[in-house]
Amino acid sequence: MKKNINFFRIIRTSSSEAYGIRSDETVIGRFDLHYASDGRIDAVVTVLGKISDKEELELVQKIDLDFVENAEIQDDNFNITFFKATESKIYGKGKEDWAGDMLEIKTIKKVVVLIGLLHNVV
Repeated sequence: MKKNINFFRIIRTSSSEAYGIRSDETVIGRFDLHYASDGRIDAVVTVLGKISDKEELELVQKIDLDFVENAEIQDDNFNITFFKATESKIYGKGKEDWAGDMLEIKTIKKVVVLIGLLHNVV
């Protein structure tokens, strides 16, 4: 796997969590965990750029071991969907547009900009 993969929390709610994925100091993706009231857990992983099948599997296993204590990837109640992306786009309101209808569109290639960090980037 890429060197020094680590995670940082973006947001946590009563039924979900979102984390950024960093390789060394570069943000390379994000993943979201969703917890259903019946015990099911669904994860979505998005990585920007090239990643080998081996690195993908290692990342999935790391997420499984580090974040999902109550289930294992082999269980019927835990699924991970993995996406490989070529660019990231964020649609949202800018600081000055909170009361207005205008949407800003920001496209940033080769860096995944996470919604929780939007106003600190660009």
